Amino acid sequence: MSPLYLAHSVQMPTPPPPAPVTAATPQYAAVKVDHLDPYKGKRMFTTQTEILLFLLMNMDDAASMWAHPHLDLLGSHCAIIQNTDDFKRELLGFGDPGATRAAENHIAHTDWHMRQLYY
Repeated sequence: MSPLYLAHSVQMPTPPPPAPVTAATPQYAAVKVDHLDPYKGKRMFTTQTEILLFLLMNMDDAASMWAHPHLDLLGSHCAIIQNTDDFKRELLGFGDPGATRAAENHIAHTDWHMRQLYY
């Protein structure tokens, strides 16, 4: 075999090492955020239903479990909570053992005549 074909006789030049890569420091531009409109004393919600919707939707934990049935009935004629006064009364009664006991006593001691059941 010819010496030209021998592996040790063929000299390949080695490539130069790669140049070190330096990452460019990112340039951050200031983000422009519109300022909120200042509060000018106007009402945030125009109707009682919007107020109740906001209040009931922003409940957490056990209060949210209490609020969901009221949310389902909101706007219905059979809803217990029709306005903010009803909401306040129901919310203050929620979790109050005295109010719960008073309601249970009232139900237990009501004289249930047949004519009262028709009303």
